[in-house]
Amino acid sequence: MEAALLFKPHVVVTVDSKGFSFRFLKQLRGRARYDQQALVSLPPHLHCVAPSFWAWKGGEKRLKALSEFIDHVFYILPFEEEVCKVHGLAATFVGHPMLEDVWELQSVQT
Repeated sequence: MEAALLFKPHVVVTVDSKGFSFRFLKQLRGRARYDQQALVSLPPHLHCVAPSFWAWKGGEKRLKALSEFIDHVFYILPFEEEVCKVHGLAATFVGHPMLEDVWELQSVQT
């Protein structure tokens, strides 16, 4: 945390590992709000590979809470983007190499 505050990043990108990533992003956002000397401005927080909210009971309702410490999420499954946007979380579908291979194989077979 101290290294991130001293470095003063222009953007913070985390990948998967929600246990570590979300805890880190929450702490960074909280520290930056209370220590204006630590960061000139709060950098955008981007997260790659969304948590499997669709597998949680009531998971879609939890998405709004993510917007408190994540500015944008990059998703690998096509249905996730729209669900997230409906629940107030900025999202972009970026794809998944395995899915793209399956789709390509399906198009060749038809």
